[in-house]
Amino acid sequence: MRAEKLRSETKRRALPAAALLAAAGMSLGACGFHLRTAVPLPPELAHVQISGADRDLVARLADELSARGAEVRSSPDSTEATKLRITTDMRRAALSTGADGRATAYSLTYAVQYQLKVPGETARAEKSFSLRRAFDYDAGRHLQAEAEARFLEDDLRREAAARVLSQLARE
Repeated sequence: MRAEKLRSETKRRALPAAALLAAAGMSLGACGFHLRTAVPLPPELAHVQISGADRDLVARLADELSARGAEVRSSPDSTEATKLRITTDMRRAALSTGADGRATAYSLTYAVQYQLKVPGETARAEKSFSLRRAFDYDAGRHLQAEAEARFLEDDLRREAAARVLSQLARE
């Protein structure tokens, strides 16, 4: 008898908790929240040819597009492939200086411009954005500071590739 009462009590408590969990899940879905997954690519990106001077960014974009099912072509004369042209500029500027006039902090700014040309259409408007990171610089730890700068540059490229792909998927 006690076991039945315990089961009944457990069921009575579990029902409101399950209803609350279901309501939370539905409200998150209704507001547009979704778990982060790869955004599907539009059909015009099924065959892509990427050009740009920043080989690291181009390679990262090619890998990401291939992982999402696109065929990335290396031949520049591929007439049926959508052309993605990318220009970038990585700049380092001193943010602050010490009493001796030497830089103690730097800012890395990564400017990205890209344009899409779908076969049979006029080129789409060029889009651009900038990403920025800052880091401290200690002249006594030059190698460590340079390693941090290279890490941040790679992080900026990773974020730029993700942003380009996200924007292309929404077009």
